[in-house]
Amino acid sequence: MNTMTVQGIKREGKRLTYSYTVSGEWKRYFQPGEPMWVEYDRPVDDVPESIAVLPLIGNVIVLASLMDAVIHVDEIDQDFYHSVPEFINGFITLFPDHVHFKRDGLISAKKLVPNPLQPDAQEENLLFFSGGVDATSSLITHLEEKPALVTIWGADIPWNQESAWKQAIRWNQEAADRYGLKLITIRSNFRRSLHDDNVNAYAMELVQQWWWLAFHHGVPMMCLAAPIARGRRQKLYLSGTYSSKDSKDWGSYILASDPLIDNHVRFCGCQVVHDGYEYSRLDKVERICRFGETQQVKPFLRVCYHSDTGRNCGHCTKCTHAILLITLAGGKPEEYGFDYDPEELPRNFAAGLQEMARDERYAFLSLYTYTQQAYRQKYKPEEVPPAMRVFYETDLEKIADFLCVPNNELIALQESIRAKQQNVSLLRKAARAAKRRLKALLH
Repeated sequence: MNTMTVQGIKREGKRLTYSYTVSGEWKRYFQPGEPMWVEYDRPVDDVPESIAVLPLIGNVIVLASLMDAVIHVDEIDQDFYHSVPEFINGFITLFPDHVHFKRDGLISAKKLVPNPLQPDAQEENLLFFSGGVDATSSLITHLEEKPALVTIWGADIPWNQESAWKQAIRWNQEAADRYGLKLITIRSNFRRSLHDDNVNAYAMELVQQWWWLAFHHGVPMMCLAAPIARGRRQKLYLSGTYSSKDSKDWGSYILASDPLIDNHVRFCGCQVVHDGYEYSRLDKVERICRFGETQQVKPFLRVCYHSDTGRNCGHCTKCTHAILLITLAGGKPEEYGFDYDPEELPRNFAAGLQEMARDERYAFLSLYTYTQQAYRQKYKPEEVPPAMRVFYETDLEKIADFLCVPNNELIALQESIRAKQQNVSLLRKAARAAKRRLKALLH
Protein backbone atom coordinates (compact mmCIF):
# COMPACT_ATOMS: atom_id res chain seq x y z
CA MET A 1 0.00 0.00 0.00
CA ASN A 2 1.22 3.52 -0.83
CA THR A 3 1.52 5.66 2.29
CA MET A 4 3.16 8.82 3.58
CA THR A 5 3.55 9.40 7.30
CA VAL A 6 4.32 12.94 8.41
CA GLN A 7 6.62 12.64 11.40
CA GLY A 8 7.24 16.29 12.21
CA ILE A 9 7.94 19.85 11.12
CA LYS A 10 11.21 21.53 12.03
CA ARG A 11 10.77 25.28 12.53
CA GLU A 12 13.77 27.55 12.14
CA GLY A 13 12.58 31.17 12.15
CA LYS A 14 11.41 31.68 8.57
CA ARG A 15 11.92 28.07 7.43
CA LEU A 16 9.80 24.92 7.66
CA THR A 17 11.47 21.56 6.98
CA TYR A 18 9.36 18.43 6.81
CA SER A 19 10.18 14.99 8.15
CA TYR A 20 8.23 12.12 6.61
CA THR A 21 8.48 8.52 5.48
CA VAL A 22 7.11 7.12 2.24
CA SER A 23 6.37 3.48 1.52
CA GLY A 24 4.96 1.50 -1.38
CA GLU A 25 5.29 1.73 -5.13
CA TRP A 26 5.03 5.52 -5.20
CA LYS A 27 8.27 5.88 -3.24
CA ARG A 28 10.10 6.00 -6.58
CA TYR A 29 8.51 9.39 -7.28
CA PHE A 30 10.20 11.05 -4.30
CA GLN A 31 13.74 12.38 -4.42
CA PRO A 32 15.88 10.32 -2.01
CA GLY A 33 17.59 12.39 0.65
CA GLU A 34 15.89 15.65 -0.29
CA PRO A 35 12.97 16.30 2.05
CA MET A 36 10.75 19.24 1.23
CA TRP A 37 11.35 22.64 2.83
CA VAL A 38 9.84 26.12 2.54
CA GLU A 39 11.31 29.52 3.42
CA TYR A 40 9.24 32.67 3.89
CA ASP A 41 10.25 36.30 4.12
CA ARG A 42 8.84 36.48 7.66
CA PRO A 43 8.91 34.28 10.76
CA VAL A 44 6.54 31.31 10.74
CA ASP A 45 7.37 29.88 14.18
CA ASP A 46 3.87 30.58 15.48
CA VAL A 47 1.94 29.04 12.57
CA PRO A 48 -0.27 26.23 13.91
CA GLU A 49 0.81 22.73 12.91
CA SER A 50 -2.51 22.11 11.16
CA ILE A 51 -1.64 24.94 8.75
CA ALA A 52 2.16 24.53 8.65
CA VAL A 53 1.73 20.99 7.29
CA LEU A 54 -0.31 22.13 4.26
CA PRO A 55 2.61 22.99 1.91
CA LEU A 56 3.80 19.38 2.18
CA ILE A 57 0.32 17.87 1.83
CA GLY A 58 -0.53 20.12 -1.10
CA ASN A 59 2.68 19.12 -2.86
CA VAL A 60 1.78 15.42 -2.94
CA ILE A 61 -2.02 15.28 -2.73
CA VAL A 62 -2.60 14.92 -6.49
CA LEU A 63 0.10 12.25 -6.76
CA ALA A 64 -1.53 10.47 -3.81
CA SER A 65 -4.84 10.61 -5.63
CA LEU A 66 -3.34 9.07 -8.77
CA MET A 67 -1.46 6.41 -6.81
CA ASP A 68 -4.30 5.43 -4.43
CA ALA A 69 -2.14 6.50 -1.49
CA VAL A 70 -2.97 7.55 2.07
CA ILE A 71 -1.23 10.42 3.89
CA HIS A 72 -1.07 10.01 7.68
CA VAL A 73 -0.83 13.20 9.71
CA ASP A 74 -1.48 14.17 13.34
CA GLU A 75 -3.60 17.20 12.53
CA ILE A 76 -4.70 19.22 9.53
CA ASP A 77 -6.74 22.30 8.73
CA GLN A 78 -10.43 21.46 8.57
CA ASP A 79 -11.18 23.67 5.55
CA PHE A 80 -8.49 22.04 3.42
CA TYR A 81 -9.43 18.52 4.48
CA HIS A 82 -13.02 19.00 3.35
CA SER A 83 -11.99 20.73 0.11
CA VAL A 84 -9.84 17.82 -1.13
CA PRO A 85 -12.68 15.69 -2.62
CA GLU A 86 -14.12 18.81 -4.22
CA PHE A 87 -11.01 19.87 -6.13
CA ILE A 88 -10.15 16.27 -7.00
CA ASN A 89 -13.56 16.17 -8.68
CA GLY A 90 -12.22 18.92 -10.95
CA PHE A 91 -9.37 16.68 -12.08
CA ILE A 92 -11.82 13.82 -12.65
CA THR A 93 -14.00 16.08 -14.82
CA LEU A 94 -11.15 17.51 -16.89
CA PHE A 95 -9.02 14.41 -17.47
CA PRO A 96 -9.64 11.46 -19.79
CA ASP A 97 -11.46 8.41 -18.47
CA HIS A 98 -8.30 6.28 -18.45
CA VAL A 99 -6.73 8.53 -15.77
CA HIS A 100 -8.11 7.35 -12.44
CA PHE A 101 -8.17 9.64 -9.40
CA LYS A 102 -8.97 8.54 -5.87
CA ARG A 103 -11.33 11.12 -4.38
CA ASP A 104 -11.93 10.10 -0.77
CA GLY A 105 -9.76 8.81 2.05
CA LEU A 106 -6.55 10.45 0.87
CA ILE A 107 -5.74 11.98 4.27
CA SER A 108 -5.85 10.09 7.57
CA ALA A 109 -5.72 12.72 10.33
CA LYS A 110 -5.96 12.19 14.06
CA LYS A 111 -7.45 15.66 14.42
CA LEU A 112 -9.23 18.16 12.16
CA VAL A 113 -8.55 21.69 13.35
CA PRO A 114 -10.85 24.61 12.49
CA ASN A 115 -8.87 27.74 11.57
CA PRO A 116 -11.63 30.20 10.57
CA LEU A 117 -11.05 33.65 9.19
CA GLN A 118 -10.50 35.93 12.14
CA PRO A 119 -13.32 38.48 12.60
CA ASP A 120 -10.85 41.34 12.88
CA ALA A 121 -8.65 40.19 9.96
CA GLN A 122 -7.36 43.31 8.23
CA GLU A 123 -4.53 41.92 6.10
CA GLU A 124 -4.65 42.16 2.32
CA ASN A 125 -5.90 39.49 -0.03
CA LEU A 126 -3.13 37.60 -1.84
CA LEU A 127 -2.35 37.54 -5.56
CA PHE A 128 0.24 35.21 -7.08
CA PHE A 129 2.48 37.43 -9.19
CA SER A 130 5.09 36.16 -11.64
CA GLY A 131 5.19 39.32 -13.73
CA GLY A 132 3.67 37.57 -16.76
CA VAL A 133 0.65 38.49 -18.88
CA ASP A 134 -1.89 36.55 -16.82
CA ALA A 135 -0.65 37.85 -13.46
CA THR A 136 -0.36 41.45 -14.66
CA SER A 137 -3.91 41.38 -16.00
CA SER A 138 -5.13 40.11 -12.62
CA LEU A 139 -3.15 42.84 -10.88
CA ILE A 140 -4.95 45.45 -12.98
CA THR A 141 -8.31 43.89 -12.11
CA HIS A 142 -7.70 43.94 -8.36
CA LEU A 143 -5.41 46.94 -8.04
CA GLU A 144 -7.97 49.03 -6.14
CA GLU A 145 -8.25 46.45 -3.35
CA LYS A 146 -4.47 46.60 -2.86
CA PRO A 147 -3.62 42.86 -2.73
CA ALA A 148 -0.29 41.61 -1.44
CA LEU A 149 1.75 40.14 -4.31
CA VAL A 150 3.18 36.65 -3.77
CA THR A 151 6.14 35.41 -5.80
CA ILE A 152 7.46 31.85 -5.46
CA TRP A 153 11.14 31.07 -5.96
CA GLY A 154 11.24 27.43 -6.98
CA ALA A 155 8.32 27.44 -9.41
CA ASP A 156 9.52 28.60 -12.85
CA ILE A 157 12.94 29.70 -11.53
CA PRO A 158 14.71 26.85 -9.66
CA TRP A 159 15.32 27.64 -5.99
CA ASN A 160 19.12 27.53 -6.43
CA GLN A 161 19.38 29.90 -9.43
CA GLU A 162 20.10 33.07 -7.50
CA SER A 163 21.06 35.42 -10.35
CA ALA A 164 17.86 34.79 -12.32
CA TRP A 165 15.81 35.15 -9.14
CA LYS A 166 17.43 38.46 -8.21
CA GLN A 167 16.61 39.87 -11.64
CA ALA A 168 13.01 38.64 -11.61
CA ILE A 169 12.29 39.72 -8.04
CA ARG A 170 13.76 43.15 -8.71
CA TRP A 171 11.11 43.77 -11.37
CA ASN A 172 8.36 42.37 -9.15
CA GLN A 173 9.51 44.57 -6.27
CA GLU A 174 9.50 47.59 -8.57
CA ALA A 175 5.90 46.74 -9.56
CA ALA A 176 4.86 46.40 -5.91
CA ASP A 177 6.54 49.70 -4.98
CA ARG A 178 5.04 51.50 -7.97
CA TYR A 179 1.49 50.58 -6.97
CA GLY A 180 1.98 50.79 -3.21
CA LEU A 181 1.65 47.05 -2.58
CA LYS A 182 3.41 44.55 -0.35
CA LEU A 183 5.54 41.85 -1.96
CA ILE A 184 5.71 38.47 -0.20
CA THR A 185 8.37 35.97 -1.30
CA ILE A 186 8.36 32.22 -0.76
CA ARG A 187 11.33 29.96 -1.55
CA SER A 188 10.97 26.19 -1.70
CA ASN A 189 12.37 23.00 -3.18
CA PHE A 190 8.82 21.64 -3.57
CA ARG A 191 9.39 20.72 -7.23
CA ARG A 192 12.82 19.16 -6.58
CA SER A 193 11.59 17.11 -3.61
CA LEU A 194 9.93 14.86 -6.18
CA HIS A 195 11.98 12.75 -8.59
CA ASP A 196 11.74 14.85 -11.75
CA ASP A 197 12.57 12.10 -14.27
CA ASN A 198 10.22 9.57 -12.74
CA VAL A 199 7.19 11.84 -12.33
CA ASN A 200 7.68 13.16 -15.87
CA ALA A 201 7.86 9.63 -17.25
CA TYR A 202 4.72 8.75 -15.30
CA ALA A 203 2.84 11.81 -16.61
CA MET A 204 3.98 11.15 -20.17
CA GLU A 205 2.72 7.60 -19.91
CA LEU A 206 -0.65 8.79 -18.62
CA VAL A 207 -1.42 11.89 -20.68
CA GLN A 208 1.58 12.68 -22.93
CA GLN A 209 2.28 15.83 -20.94
CA TRP A 210 4.93 16.94 -18.43
CA TRP A 211 4.18 16.45 -14.74
CA TRP A 212 4.46 20.15 -13.89
CA LEU A 213 1.90 21.25 -16.48
CA ALA A 214 -0.56 18.40 -16.12
CA PHE A 215 -0.63 17.80 -12.36
CA HIS A 216 1.66 19.95 -10.26
CA HIS A 217 1.67 23.71 -10.79
CA GLY A 218 -1.71 24.48 -9.23
CA VAL A 219 -2.55 23.04 -5.82
CA PRO A 220 1.07 22.80 -4.55
CA MET A 221 1.68 26.52 -5.13
CA MET A 222 -1.60 27.48 -3.47
CA CYS A 223 -0.74 25.47 -0.37
CA LEU A 224 2.67 27.15 -0.10
CA ALA A 225 0.71 30.30 0.72
CA ALA A 226 -1.30 28.70 3.56
CA PRO A 227 1.12 29.76 6.36
CA ILE A 228 0.83 33.33 5.05
CA ALA A 229 -2.97 33.19 4.90
CA ARG A 230 -3.35 31.55 8.36
CA GLY A 231 -6.83 32.90 9.10
CA ARG A 232 -5.93 36.49 8.16
CA ARG A 233 -6.52 36.58 4.39
CA GLN A 234 -9.88 36.08 2.75
CA LYS A 235 -8.87 35.37 -0.86
CA LEU A 236 -5.94 34.09 -2.87
CA TYR A 237 -6.07 35.02 -6.57
CA LEU A 238 -4.45 32.65 -9.05
CA SER A 239 -4.38 33.91 -12.63
CA GLY A 240 -5.89 31.65 -15.29
CA THR A 241 -4.10 30.39 -18.39
CA TYR A 242 -6.94 29.33 -20.66
CA SER A 243 -10.17 31.24 -21.23
CA SER A 244 -13.91 30.61 -21.37
CA LYS A 245 -13.66 32.11 -24.89
CA ASP A 246 -11.46 29.27 -26.13
CA SER A 247 -13.24 27.14 -28.70
CA LYS A 248 -14.69 23.76 -27.72
CA ASP A 249 -13.99 22.64 -31.29
CA TRP A 250 -10.30 22.44 -30.41
CA GLY A 251 -11.00 19.51 -28.08
CA SER A 252 -10.16 19.41 -24.38
CA TYR A 253 -7.06 20.44 -22.47
CA ILE A 254 -5.04 18.94 -19.64
CA LEU A 255 -3.76 21.48 -17.13
CA ALA A 256 -3.29 21.43 -13.36
CA SER A 257 -4.93 24.86 -12.93
CA ASP A 258 -8.55 25.38 -13.94
CA PRO A 259 -11.67 26.93 -12.37
CA LEU A 260 -13.06 23.44 -11.77
CA ILE A 261 -10.02 22.71 -9.58
CA ASP A 262 -8.78 26.00 -8.17
CA ASN A 263 -12.12 27.47 -7.06
CA HIS A 264 -12.66 24.51 -4.73
CA VAL A 265 -9.35 24.87 -2.86
CA ARG A 266 -9.58 26.58 0.53
CA PHE A 267 -7.68 26.61 3.79
CA CYS A 268 -7.86 28.44 7.12
CA GLY A 269 -10.67 30.74 6.01
CA CYS A 270 -8.99 31.63 2.69
CA GLN A 271 -10.72 30.88 -0.62
CA VAL A 272 -8.69 30.39 -3.81
CA VAL A 273 -10.07 32.27 -6.83
CA HIS A 274 -9.15 31.26 -10.38
CA ASP A 275 -8.93 34.75 -11.84
CA GLY A 276 -9.37 36.16 -15.34
CA TYR A 277 -10.99 33.11 -16.95
CA GLU A 278 -13.31 35.44 -18.88
CA TYR A 279 -10.39 37.05 -20.75
CA SER A 280 -8.54 35.61 -23.74
CA ARG A 281 -4.81 36.24 -23.87
CA LEU A 282 -5.43 38.94 -26.45
CA ASP A 283 -7.94 40.56 -24.09
CA LYS A 284 -5.34 40.54 -21.31
CA VAL A 285 -2.62 42.15 -23.43
CA GLU A 286 -5.04 44.82 -24.65
CA ARG A 287 -5.97 45.57 -21.02
CA ILE A 288 -2.27 45.81 -20.10
CA CYS A 289 -1.51 48.14 -23.00
CA ARG A 290 -4.45 50.40 -22.15
CA PHE A 291 -3.29 50.43 -18.55
CA GLY A 292 0.29 51.08 -19.66
CA GLU A 293 -0.75 54.20 -21.57
CA THR A 294 -1.96 55.72 -18.29
CA GLN A 295 1.29 54.99 -16.45
CA GLN A 296 4.61 56.81 -16.48
CA VAL A 297 6.35 53.42 -16.59
CA LYS A 298 4.95 50.49 -18.60
CA PRO A 299 4.60 47.14 -16.78
CA PHE A 300 7.53 44.79 -17.39
CA LEU A 301 6.12 41.49 -18.68
CA ARG A 302 8.22 38.43 -17.78
CA VAL A 303 6.84 35.67 -20.02
CA CYS A 304 9.99 33.73 -20.99
CA TYR A 305 10.82 30.29 -19.56
CA HIS A 306 13.83 29.81 -21.86
CA SER A 307 16.06 32.46 -20.36
CA ASP A 308 18.02 31.71 -17.17
CA THR A 309 18.64 35.42 -16.53
CA GLY A 310 15.10 36.41 -15.52
CA ARG A 311 14.82 38.45 -18.73
CA ASN A 312 12.86 37.69 -21.89
CA CYS A 313 14.92 36.01 -24.61
CA GLY A 314 12.86 37.72 -27.34
CA HIS A 315 12.73 34.80 -29.77
CA CYS A 316 11.04 31.76 -28.14
CA THR A 317 7.38 31.02 -28.89
CA LYS A 318 6.10 32.73 -25.73
CA CYS A 319 8.14 35.86 -26.36
CA THR A 320 7.21 35.92 -30.05
CA HIS A 321 3.53 35.55 -29.25
CA ALA A 322 3.68 38.33 -26.65
CA ILE A 323 5.43 40.60 -29.18
CA LEU A 324 2.71 39.89 -31.75
CA LEU A 325 -0.02 40.67 -29.21
CA ILE A 326 1.54 43.90 -27.93
CA THR A 327 2.09 45.12 -31.49
CA LEU A 328 -1.50 44.27 -32.37
CA ALA A 329 -2.74 46.15 -29.30
CA GLY A 330 -0.88 49.27 -30.41
CA GLY A 331 1.95 49.00 -27.91
CA LYS A 332 5.69 48.91 -28.36
CA PRO A 333 7.12 45.53 -27.23
CA GLU A 334 10.44 47.10 -26.20
CA GLU A 335 8.58 49.21 -23.63
CA TYR A 336 7.21 46.05 -22.00
CA GLY A 337 10.49 44.16 -21.67
CA PHE A 338 11.20 42.67 -25.11
CA ASP A 339 14.40 43.26 -27.06
CA TYR A 340 13.84 41.90 -30.56
CA ASP A 341 14.48 42.43 -34.25
CA PRO A 342 11.19 42.77 -36.22
CA GLU A 343 12.82 41.16 -39.26
CA GLU A 344 13.41 38.00 -37.22
CA LEU A 345 9.73 37.54 -36.34
CA PRO A 346 8.93 35.19 -39.28
CA ARG A 347 11.85 32.91 -38.40
CA ASN A 348 11.00 33.02 -34.69
CA PHE A 349 7.37 32.16 -35.42
CA ALA A 350 8.43 29.22 -37.60
CA ALA A 351 10.77 28.00 -34.85
CA GLY A 352 7.93 28.37 -32.38
CA LEU A 353 5.79 26.05 -34.48
CA GLN A 354 8.40 23.32 -34.09
CA GLU A 355 8.58 24.01 -30.35
CA MET A 356 4.80 23.64 -30.07
CA ALA A 357 5.09 20.17 -31.61
CA ARG A 358 5.95 19.01 -28.10
CA ASP A 359 2.66 20.44 -26.82
CA GLU A 360 -0.96 19.47 -27.31
CA ARG A 361 -3.28 20.69 -30.04
CA TYR A 362 -5.49 22.71 -27.69
CA ALA A 363 -2.57 24.69 -26.26
CA PHE A 364 -1.28 25.46 -29.75
CA LEU A 365 -4.61 26.79 -31.00
CA SER A 366 -5.37 28.64 -27.77
CA LEU A 367 -2.06 30.45 -28.03
CA TYR A 368 -2.33 31.61 -31.64
CA THR A 369 -5.88 31.49 -33.05
CA TYR A 370 -7.40 34.66 -31.57
CA THR A 371 -4.24 36.59 -32.34
CA GLN A 372 -4.32 35.58 -35.99
CA GLN A 373 -8.05 36.33 -36.29
CA ALA A 374 -7.45 39.79 -34.85
CA TYR A 375 -4.59 40.45 -37.30
CA ARG A 376 -6.82 39.40 -40.21
CA GLN A 377 -9.56 41.75 -38.99
CA LYS A 378 -7.15 44.65 -38.64
CA TYR A 379 -5.25 44.18 -41.90
CA LYS A 380 -6.23 43.27 -45.43
CA PRO A 381 -3.81 40.81 -47.08
CA GLU A 382 -2.09 43.57 -49.03
CA GLU A 383 -1.77 45.73 -45.90
CA VAL A 384 -0.17 43.25 -43.50
CA PRO A 385 3.37 44.29 -42.42
CA PRO A 386 6.06 42.09 -44.02
CA ALA A 387 7.29 40.82 -40.64
CA MET A 388 3.79 39.51 -39.85
CA ARG A 389 3.04 37.90 -43.23
CA VAL A 390 4.07 34.33 -42.39
CA PHE A 391 2.00 34.37 -39.23
CA TYR A 392 -0.92 36.05 -41.05
CA GLU A 393 -1.07 33.48 -43.86
CA THR A 394 -0.42 30.23 -41.96
CA ASP A 395 -3.33 27.77 -41.73
CA LEU A 396 -3.14 27.09 -37.97
CA GLU A 397 -5.63 24.21 -37.97
CA LYS A 398 -3.62 22.27 -40.57
CA ILE A 399 -0.34 23.04 -38.80
CA ALA A 400 -1.84 21.83 -35.51
CA ASP A 401 -3.09 18.61 -37.08
CA PHE A 402 0.33 18.00 -38.58
CA LEU A 403 2.52 18.91 -35.61
CA CYS A 404 0.53 18.01 -32.52
CA VAL A 405 0.75 14.24 -32.72
CA PRO A 406 3.01 11.84 -30.79
CA ASN A 407 6.42 11.99 -32.41
CA ASN A 408 8.95 9.19 -32.73
CA GLU A 409 10.86 10.38 -29.69
CA LEU A 410 7.76 10.36 -27.51
CA ILE A 411 6.70 6.93 -28.77
CA ALA A 412 10.18 5.57 -28.08
CA LEU A 413 10.09 7.06 -24.57
CA GLN A 414 6.72 5.44 -23.89
CA GLU A 415 7.94 2.06 -25.15
CA SER A 416 11.03 2.37 -22.96
CA ILE A 417 8.90 3.20 -19.92
CA ARG A 418 6.63 0.20 -20.53
CA ALA A 419 9.61 -2.11 -20.94
CA LYS A 420 11.17 -0.87 -17.68
CA GLN A 421 7.88 -1.26 -15.84
CA GLN A 422 7.55 -4.82 -17.11
CA ASN A 423 11.11 -5.60 -16.03
CA VAL A 424 10.47 -4.17 -12.57
CA SER A 425 7.28 -6.21 -12.27
CA LEU A 426 9.13 -9.42 -13.24
CA LEU A 427 11.91 -8.69 -10.74
CA ARG A 428 9.42 -8.12 -7.96
CA LYS A 429 7.63 -11.39 -8.74
CA ALA A 430 10.95 -13.22 -8.74
CA ALA A 431 11.92 -11.61 -5.41
CA ARG A 432 8.61 -12.64 -3.82
CA ALA A 433 9.02 -16.18 -5.08
CA ALA A 434 12.57 -16.33 -3.69
CA LYS A 435 11.35 -15.10 -0.28
CA ARG A 436 8.69 -17.81 -0.22
CA ARG A 437 11.24 -20.51 -1.05
CA LEU A 438 13.64 -19.19 1.60
CA LYS A 439 10.89 -19.11 4.19
CA ALA A 440 9.92 -22.68 3.35
CA LEU A 441 13.53 -23.83 3.72
CA LEU A 442 13.90 -22.12 7.09
CA HIS A 443 10.81 -23.81 8.43
